[in-house]
Amino acid sequence: MKEAVIFLHGKERIYLAEDLDRIIKADEFSLSGDEENLRYRLVCGSCNSPAIFVSKKNGQKYFRHPARKTKELKERDENCEKRSNSISPKTIKTYNRIVEQTTMGEYCDNFKRIYSNLYKFDEISYQEWNFLFENKRVKSLFSLIKKEGNKNISKIKSRYASELSKRQKYINQDYAERFQFFYKFHSELDDPEKNLDFPHPVVVDILNNPVNIIIERLASTLLLHDLKDPNFSYLDENTKKLFPLIIKDQLRELPRIYQMLLHENSQEIREWCLFVYLIIAYTEDFEKGSKNHLYNTPVEKIYTFEGLKFFLGELLFYITNKEKLILKIGEETYKNNYSFVLEKVKDIYNHDILESYLFIPRVIAETIQGKSIDTWYKAVNKANQTRIENEKENSGYIYIAVNNDVYRDGKGMDDRVKIGKTKKIQKRREDYKTFSAEGWLFLNVWHVTNRHRAENFIHSRLKRFQISKGAGKEFFELSSSVATQKVEKLILEFQSKNGFFTSEITPSGKGF
Repeated sequence: MKEAVIFLHGKERIYLAEDLDRIIKADEFSLSGDEENLRYRLVCGSCNSPAIFVSKKNGQKYFRHPARKTKELKERDENCEKRSNSISPKTIKTYNRIVEQTTMGEYCDNFKRIYSNLYKFDEISYQEWNFLFENKRVKSLFSLIKKEGNKNISKIKSRYASELSKRQKYINQDYAERFQFFYKFHSELDDPEKNLDFPHPVVVDILNNPVNIIIERLASTLLLHDLKDPNFSYLDENTKKLFPLIIKDQLRELPRIYQMLLHENSQEIREWCLFVYLIIAYTEDFEKGSKNHLYNTPVEKIYTFEGLKFFLGELLFYITNKEKLILKIGEETYKNNYSFVLEKVKDIYNHDILESYLFIPRVIAETIQGKSIDTWYKAVNKANQTRIENEKENSGYIYIAVNNDVYRDGKGMDDRVKIGKTKKIQKRREDYKTFSAEGWLFLNVWHVTNRHRAENFIHSRLKRFQISKGAGKEFFELSSSVATQKVEKLILEFQSKNGFFTSEITPSGKGF
């Protein structure tokens, strides 16, 4: 078999044998189906039988199918290998893209729910976090942080224009290329703990595109694992063996989630995540006794990444526990302390413009990388169970489809496509291809916050290619490859203007 399916908490992805960089034995995969313990399952994409291992034969990599009876082997038409070999890598990539976009859609439609599931909040806790986040002083604090941060962005772009421009060309590298650059860089460091200063290329690349923060973190994490760093001693043996594959999955998804969170239209969800994460981090550190109060600590001593996290976490805790603190210290003292600390926030943001600009992107990276992909998928699955309560009216998918005959018998003409919208993409487990009821094959899909507006936007921009005679408005005189290039570009333009996350419908009821 040249390809197999890997399941991760209900999310499936098809891998070609050469996609895997190492030999993986069957006993490294859990087949129990136990949701709490299941990590990866490697199975035949046709019959669902567990693949034994990845072997090399004549220089090629293959998945070994379980042994079958003589009768099964003689029936070549029903043989899994025949079906497996008839499926091209292009078809597999198409299927995987549909799976990925469906997952992205789940993230966008239910992110708060998914995030709260990561930290195992019950419904009451989830609603309480939402209630606390609406505090006017919480909103004021984030407005102040945004205002000071925008000032620093302007200063950085003006002060370091030349250095940023020299590395601008590397923005267009894909995630894998950037990952290799950061991995190589860390492997050549004499002192891995040494802080990098501007204008080091790594720092410049991060300033040019903050998504490099999480890519650099993933590369550093894999290197430490490969060097058998003692910090990984807590991992069980199966997880250690699978760690490169885990990082590969994270590299595929986490930077995309990260970029969505940093989008300007994602401000509310980004700040909600920061709010929850900072208070949780503060509470944990305080309970461990690892930090003291920082109100009276000089700014230069606060200004470490961990110190600033604790400081803002304590401030948010101070804001959201106002009534309790007023009973303890009095209203006048509370107001004076609050005003004093707000001024200190301004001082902190002016103390080091580079570090203050990167603080929020670094916290967001830590927030999402702190949980493994399988934990994310479990959180997604749990959110989907209650999704009917939070169904979004306008979100959905834009798709490109061609007539089934183009791919089924190779005789169809690849000279026209259908570009439309749909609420849901139905995946068929028994086949790598996804068909609509009209006999059309979905080649590409993209999740969007408003499928109606996105479709109108794309149709208007491609109007000169629209087929007006004997066809609906969804048909265009374009080859599938050209259509994909054009729609991909228009989707990026639409998302850059409209953002990624759909607003959550407020649950009914009056609170607690």
